[in-house]
Amino acid sequence: MAWSWWPDYNDAWNVLYPTMSCESWGSKGSNGGFYCNEEVDTLLAEAKDASTLDSYEATVDQIQTIITQQDPPTISYARPQWPTVLQSNIEGFLFNPINIGTYDFWTLSRRA
Repeated sequence: MAWSWWPDYNDAWNVLYPTMSCESWGSKGSNGGFYCNEEVDTLLAEAKDASTLDSYEATVDQIQTIITQQDPPTISYARPQWPTVLQSNIEGFLFNPINIGTYDFWTLSRRA
């Protein structure tokens, strides 16, 4: 199944809500698989309004455990590896798991 959704910003909630919430089913959002889990919806609401980074991360961790181990919305069978090869003197590289294959050339440099 082709899927061309992309997050608005690099944040776990912004990836999870459009693709996993019951309110984002089919034409109402990006949940093309019509996945719906009431516990995940409750946790998404908690994460959205989390008052501290620790509570946000703990809630998102619970969501990710549910959707990957307990109640997976999809079974992925071919997840390609994404290697990035750099010379040992290259500095400033940060892997971006959301925008794979993109490089912030302004932060890269070569050590003498």
